[in-house]
Amino acid sequence: MEELGSKGLKKKELDIHERKSVLYVTQFIPRKRIEDLLKVAKELKSHDIGFYIIGGKPTTEYLSMVQDDELYNVHFIEFLNFDKLSAYFTAMDCFVMPTGLDIWGLVVNEAMAHGLPVVSSDRCLAATQMIDDGVNGHVVPVGDYKLMANKIKQVIYASEEDRIKMQKASLKTAGEY
Repeated sequence: MEELGSKGLKKKELDIHERKSVLYVTQFIPRKRIEDLLKVAKELKSHDIGFYIIGGKPTTEYLSMVQDDELYNVHFIEFLNFDKLSAYFTAMDCFVMPTGLDIWGLVVNEAMAHGLPVVSSDRCLAATQMIDDGVNGHVVPVGDYKLMANKIKQVIYASEEDRIKMQKASLKTAGEY
């Protein structure tokens, strides 16, 4: 594991083996567009990036997509209590929100409060209000999973200096909300 700080320790504690990790905390309902994130995972399959989708029981459709596309980098985790969920926020490199509709999306606030840059669809009001594109994340058109994959790569493979700037910007924005 490349990181030995608190992020690296949390990854080890949570048994996260991928070099980079992306989090989506959501409900397993159609408007959350989990299928878009699975398409992103397929685009980035060879990049040693783990995708952690937390919040429910995956549907047969999602499990079939994972199996058919051999997405061994996708991990479904059922609902977690706050302490355990906080550990995942701490361990991750990026938060993603591919939603088709979120009136606000409080989880964006939570991700930023943990210093995570956010890559979100343009259908999440919190993201459109809180993300300063390229500063603390990116907003992409809903359904454009290829662009979302590219923006995630930009975020998680940014230089250490740029990652620290994004982390500080996310924390500052979260403090304003």
